[in-house]
Amino acid sequence: MGSRSGVPRELLQGTLYYSIVMVLMTFFWFYVPSTGIDNANPTALLIIGCVSGGDGLVDIIGRKFGGEKKFGIKGSEKTIIGSISMLVGSILISSILVLIFSLEVSHFNIITLVLPIIVVNIVATVVEALSPKGIDNFTIFLAVIIVILIIELAFPDFWPYSFSF
Repeated sequence: MGSRSGVPRELLQGTLYYSIVMVLMTFFWFYVPSTGIDNANPTALLIIGCVSGGDGLVDIIGRKFGGEKKFGIKGSEKTIIGSISMLVGSILISSILVLIFSLEVSHFNIITLVLPIIVVNIVATVVEALSPKGIDNFTIFLAVIIVILIIELAFPDFWPYSFSF
């Protein structure tokens, strides 16, 4: 296993955070509750969509098509086209995952979830764009959780799923 830059030390940053995020997400949200699949929560699907689908495309698309104009904080180098790919990739992967899981979980309805998916992914995209170098996997994960928690508490009809550990 290597790193993007070829420097092994890089593995202790983004790749390690990605692994930790996936373990936490699986442990807390990617399961069938003891009360049954009817109480399942799509939080994990949005986390996967943002961290894997969206952030996975940022570097690839940003490097290839981003051009010379870059922005960022504390050493990060972001591009507008990279951020657009984050948003599009996140929405696409999150939506595909919801559609796939809706075959088993009837209340995972893409029609009712499309607006929450877009809102969560817009926030995740902004957080990714503003994250310092190497920690965006972790900040995106936290942003998705915080946004969903705020939406659930403030607008329960907008996110009608129980956000529990």
